[in-house]
Amino acid sequence: GDLPAPNPELVARGREIFEVGELSDGELTSSCIDCHSLHAVGEEEPLSEDGYAPVLTDYGGRKWLEQFIAHPGVDEFYGDKNAMPGFGEKLTSDELDLLARWLAGDYVPAASGENADEQE
Repeated sequence: GDLPAPNPELVARGREIFEVGELSDGELTSSCIDCHSLHAVGEEEPLSEDGYAPVLTDYGGRKWLEQFIAHPGVDEFYGDKNAMPGFGEKLTSDELDLLARWLAGDYVPAASGENADEQE
């Protein structure tokens, strides 16, 4: 089914927390934007660039996961703090795509009809 439209007030509140760090009860010692880079969906300009912590654009999404699995030690992820080996040279592009889709919950729909037996 279709996802409901986002609540603009909640979207604005999430952005405020990211940019300012002000919470309903208190505030963060710094805002997310102080460390993390982010290019918000649907916006031409990034909210921040060149942060020293992992880039949060599409964080946890299929594309982000593919890039992270392939090259976790690059600066936009964990840089020198990374302990995970890169799998960019070990997985085929199809394997990387399937793994990232599975992790993101972006599953390939089940086959139906005449060719369903061929896909098992």
